[in-house]
Amino acid sequence: MKLKFLVLLSIILTACSGSKDAGSQNEIKDYDDLVGYKVAVINGAMQDIELSKRGDLNLLRLASPAELLAAVESGRADYCVEDSTSCIGSHIEQRGLRVEFSNNLGEGGRVALGFRKEHTELCRQFNEFLSEIKANGVYSEINARWMTDDAESARVPEFPLPTEGEPIRVGMINSFPTGFISSDGFAGFEIEMMRRFGCYVGRPVEFICYDFNALSAALMTGKVDVIACFLFITSERAEKMLFSDVYYVSKTACFGKDNSTEKSKGKFFTTIKDSFYSNLIVEDRWKLITKGLWETVVISFFAIVFGILVGILLCLMRMSRKPFIWKPAKVLIDIMQGIPILVFLMIMFYIIFASSHTSARVVAIIAFAINFGAYISEVFRSGIMSIDKGQTEAGLAMGFGKVQTFSLFVAPQALKKMIPVFKSETISLIKNTSIVGYIAIQDLTKASDIIRSRTFDAFFPLIIVSIIYFILAWLLGKGLDRMSKLIK
Repeated sequence: MKLKFLVLLSIILTACSGSKDAGSQNEIKDYDDLVGYKVAVINGAMQDIELSKRGDLNLLRLASPAELLAAVESGRADYCVEDSTSCIGSHIEQRGLRVEFSNNLGEGGRVALGFRKEHTELCRQFNEFLSEIKANGVYSEINARWMTDDAESARVPEFPLPTEGEPIRVGMINSFPTGFISSDGFAGFEIEMMRRFGCYVGRPVEFICYDFNALSAALMTGKVDVIACFLFITSERAEKMLFSDVYYVSKTACFGKDNSTEKSKGKFFTTIKDSFYSNLIVEDRWKLITKGLWETVVISFFAIVFGILVGILLCLMRMSRKPFIWKPAKVLIDIMQGIPILVFLMIMFYIIFASSHTSARVVAIIAFAINFGAYISEVFRSGIMSIDKGQTEAGLAMGFGKVQTFSLFVAPQALKKMIPVFKSETISLIKNTSIVGYIAIQDLTKASDIIRSRTFDAFFPLIIVSIIYFILAWLLGKGLDRMSKLIK
């Protein structure tokens, strides 16, 4: 009986582990050999779609190529399956990684632009442009510059760009070397190609950076006119968007940890020094942090200001005795308390403001202000109701009016009680703004993602951003504590 129990326990533990030891198998030759291992893929990418069809692979879905390689490097995944262009600029050998195999997956690795269905004329113009640059050799120059030569030192050539006319809004992801963000702006294979296309049709080009799984929604809702993110053609995607002619054929690669070589590890301070230099100094990447910090501060400041106004209004409505006034306020507060802020932000951006040209920053401020206002309205209401009614009655008996009684007697006492909770809510708002990257805002957190996509350093950019968020929250908390002491 005891032996049966031990056998059963070992079977359960083996099943729950969900991943083999990556070093237990000498060679990975194809996708069948990945069964039993934890395999990282980009959420929603072609590799995710095709490998999900198998049903026998343990997939770990992440957001970017940098995260895939970092997952393998750290041991969170045994292997990752991604486009072979991830080899360019990622320094996989120095990171102790290697390419296990590379081949076509799914429908052949054909890369094209994805247009909205109604933009048939724009798609036709791009196909004509593509044929022309392939014939005159410009395409070969672009391909050599970013895909075969030294892409890390490459720059988009200077040429006159149109400044008038309706811009072509291009949805992209931050991925080196196809299209990425640097301190100097946008660069990469598809960036140069789309800028040349803008010159060809005489229209300015505007690049908007999204997470990969948000691109389809951005295209369908009209936030962008075209997707340029090394998008593989699939029959399922073709039902929702219009594909251009193929401009690149890529292979899918499986990356694994190279256990035959030990990655060199320097001294702690030497490593910190190198990380500081590569993440902040090279290409003036510190500018990305400062730009992201400014975006975070602006969104947080205006969301707090307008949120206070919304909170006051909802508080007054909730304290009304008329049902047609307090009930709508109660419904709105319940909705805000029941919906995650990320979901509400996406609804505001992709549904409520989908057909408008309202900037993502304004949408974020509105969304956070409504959410913040709903929460602090209850803080205001509970603070006011905590003051004994005798205070109001005494003020009125002394000959003061209702407004004077409230401002002189009730409000100071209520504020004293509200500030600790109000401080907690404002700090939470600042931290919650880290999700605005989902609607293509380059805030502080997004800046760290951009840097990580270039340096493939999973540690240093996140630590820097964490320290900055901590300082912001600490300063705000100290300011509100100081305000609380000044209230008599």
